[in-house]
Amino acid sequence: MRRVAARSISASRSPIARAATIAQTLTIDSPLSGTALALPAPLDKPAASSLPLHLEMSLPTAGSNLQLELGQLLRGHMRLPDDAAGRPFAGTLAFGTLMPQVLPDHGMRIRGHAARMEDPPDGSSAR
Repeated sequence: MRRVAARSISASRSPIARAATIAQTLTIDSPLSGTALALPAPLDKPAASSLPLHLEMSLPTAGSNLQLELGQLLRGHMRLPDDAAGRPFAGTLAFGTLMPQVLPDHGMRIRGHAARMEDPPDGSSAR
């Protein structure tokens, strides 16, 4: 398993309206240096290059709101599943720099335009 060195990881707490409930946020920022991404172009990345990753999610993870930014290439807004509440995973990925605001009821939606979209060099998407 490859460890990813994050430039910064932070967690914060803020009181919210419900009695004695604390909202927590986990934030991870990493240049992803030394980590290869074997994804279809334009999301592929050799280990020798860097691509800024910013990830922010609420804690606990059940039903958590998660947002990610991958350089200037991709934005993602997701809701993790919450089995106790009967809420499935839902997410939207969008090429470009605008964070998606709307989630589908369930499943993954991909939006936007990429100048090119190709299989990864190792052919892993053909499996």
